[in-house]
Amino acid sequence: MLSLRQAVRSMPRFSSKLSSPITRRTFTVLNKSTPLSRAWGAAPIYRATFATAAPQAEQSGSTDHELSAKLESEIQLEAEATQEDSADELPAHLKDYLDQNPWNIVDASGTEEVVLTRRFGKENIKVVFSIADISEFEPESDAYAEDPALYDEEASGMQQGGAQSKDAVNQGLGKDGNFNVASDGSGAAVDNEVLPEDGGLTPEGFPARLQVTITKDGTQGALFIESIVRDGQITTENVHYFQNADLAEAKTADQDWARRNLYTGPPFSNLDEDLQVLIDQYTAERGIDTALALWVPEYMDFKEQREYTNWLQSTKNFVDA
Repeated sequence: MLSLRQAVRSMPRFSSKLSSPITRRTFTVLNKSTPLSRAWGAAPIYRATFATAAPQAEQSGSTDHELSAKLESEIQLEAEATQEDSADELPAHLKDYLDQNPWNIVDASGTEEVVLTRRFGKENIKVVFSIADISEFEPESDAYAEDPALYDEEASGMQQGGAQSKDAVNQGLGKDGNFNVASDGSGAAVDNEVLPEDGGLTPEGFPARLQVTITKDGTQGALFIESIVRDGQITTENVHYFQNADLAEAKTADQDWARRNLYTGPPFSNLDEDLQVLIDQYTAERGIDTALALWVPEYMDFKEQREYTNWLQSTKNFVDA
C-alpha cells in the first residue's frame, strides 16, 4: 500500500509567477527662489519622487487548479487501492479480532495514537501504539539487494559438496536432516525458507512500539512495559515499576521531571533468562500475545490509510474554498 503510494505520488513543481508592482520615477523641479540661489545664480533643484501603482487583487493562485486536480487524483488512487466501500469501514479481519477478544478500542480521527483497554481480574490493562512508527521506519539495507553476486556466491558454495563451511551446511539442513534447496532456474541451490515464490528475499515488516500499562484496583503502583512488535513477534525491551501510577504515563512536564531520577528497573535483556520468560508469559496471559502482534501492524496500516485519505480530502477542500 505504501510502496504503491510512493510510486505514483509525484507532482510537477510549477514556479509561481510573481507580479511585481510597476514603479514610475518622476522628477519634480523646485523653482522656489532662495537667497542663496539668487546670490549664486544656482540652477533649479531636482528632487526625485516615486509613485507606485496599486497591485491588482488576486482571486486565486496560478497553481490552485492543478494542485486540486492532483489531490483529487491521489484520493481516487487511494480509493482504488483500498477496494473498500468506505475508508472508515473496519475490514472484516480486523473487526473479527476485536469481536473475539475483550479489548475496547479508542481511535479518534485525526490523531496518531490508538488505545486498547481491557480488564483482567482486578487489573486494568492499557496498550498504546502509534501510526507514527510507519512514517519513521527506514528499511535496513540488504547486502543481497545491494550486490546480488553475494547471494549467487553463497548459493554456489552451498551446492558444492565437501567444500561447504560448517555454518553453511547447518543453515541448509532442514528438520529431517536433509538439505533444503529449491531450483531458481539456473541450477543454483537456495534456501526454501529464505526465497519466496517470486524469487526475491522476504521483506521484513516495520516495527511497532507498544506501551503497556497495568494497574490494580486498590493499589497506587503500576507496571509500564515497553515492547516492539515485528513479524508477528513481541519483544519486551523494558519493564518499569512505578509506585505512583500517574508517573507511568507522564503527561505533564512536572510528571516527566519527577520520574527522571527514579530507579524503575534494569534493561530487560539484563534480567535472568528464566525471569524474562516468566515476564513474557505474564504479559501473554493478559492478551499481549502473538494474535495482538499480528493484528497491530494491520490496524496501523488501515488507520494510516484512513488518516492520509482524510488529509488529502481536507487539504483539497481548503484549496477549493
